[in-house]
Amino acid sequence: MNFVPRSQTTERQQEKVMRRVLLSAGTGYGVLFGLVFSGTIWGYEVWVLSRTVDFIWPQLALGTLLAVLIGTVAGILGALSPCNIILPPAFSLPLLRRLLNQVLSWTSLTVIVWTIATGVLSWIAAHIPYEIYDFMVGWADPRFSNVVILPYTHTNHVRTWLITIANLFVGMAIGFVELRVVDWAWDSITPKRRLGVASWVMVGIGAMVAVVPASVINLMIMRPIRIPQQIVAEQVAVTLSGGVEAAVAQGLNKTVADRYGTNFTEPYQIHFVDFHTDTETLYTSSVDVVFETDAAMPFAMRCVVLGTHLSFCDDFSKRLADWMDVIVQSALTGTPQWSMDGMRALNVSEAVLVWLDTHQREFSDNYVLSYVAQRGQWILLSAQFDSGFEMVCRFHGLTPMYVDVCEVPAYWEQSQD
Repeated sequence: MNFVPRSQTTERQQEKVMRRVLLSAGTGYGVLFGLVFSGTIWGYEVWVLSRTVDFIWPQLALGTLLAVLIGTVAGILGALSPCNIILPPAFSLPLLRRLLNQVLSWTSLTVIVWTIATGVLSWIAAHIPYEIYDFMVGWADPRFSNVVILPYTHTNHVRTWLITIANLFVGMAIGFVELRVVDWAWDSITPKRRLGVASWVMVGIGAMVAVVPASVINLMIMRPIRIPQQIVAEQVAVTLSGGVEAAVAQGLNKTVADRYGTNFTEPYQIHFVDFHTDTETLYTSSVDVVFETDAAMPFAMRCVVLGTHLSFCDDFSKRLADWMDVIVQSALTGTPQWSMDGMRALNVSEAVLVWLDTHQREFSDNYVLSYVAQRGQWILLSAQFDSGFEMVCRFHGLTPMYVDVCEVPAYWEQSQD
């Protein structure tokens, strides 16, 4: 029977208690960090835009899941510093323990873990509004599964690297904060050697450091997309509640309120279309707002926002109706009438031209135009003719407007199966 001195037993019990407490504090720190990080970015987006912008909740759900997962792993690894781990007997010799602590000091390990974690989170967060959003929309609505809803441009690429590099340095500070947090948590344990209220308060305060990297992402990635939608939503909401006078009193666009205010209804849906290609500053953008009524073709506006100023809006529903009529008349006459427009406002693919020629006998001058669906700049419109024949065309773009597919409804229904 091996005899273990009481002092050695007490020391190892103390190490076990310390490891349990520090792991609990590190795990809590990582979980709360992820929640604060997600809330600062996507939680704020939901709070500001959820009433008017479609498909924003899935971004919050995915962002929260990833942030909490990465934060938890980083918090656990950061708390598992060599001096806090109960080492096997082979490493109990003072020389080996000192050597291990020199190679992997608890400070360097925690800092490295959080530097990597913050960089990974920054990279993911910068891609969620673009490629990851495209994937989620395509998965939820396969009619848009093969399209790029919001292009990830060179400017986005540069901004992603800038925030990732900046947040790598922030991650170092986050690692040091965890070290202090777990120390404070240990100093505040209860007489039963557990984390008490005071310990968790310290963990929660420390986790607020997540606001710093999240704010960088908010400013560089989310804000350029959010602000134009907020501006258009404010214009519509104020005009609906107080008319032209209220819009003028709040310094909003009088022309838009006066010209289109009588067409505003609730509910309405806002779609961020794209940034204009004439600038790489993400300064000029277009936003669509569709007023959801019982009409087959509801009233819709396309608005141009310059920075934080609503420049103008036009009757986008009328333009869509005119473009669909050009397609129908082209099918009836066998002549691509869009090519006769000197402004080249409409561009129809060769595949659509062939399809129209194939189905020419099904067309007539009498049809009902319907708004089917929209995701970002991609719009599905339906034309149902007196004969019962129906076609659904997909429009997208700024100027010119492109039509890449026209098909019967069964084509789109199959894409959803």
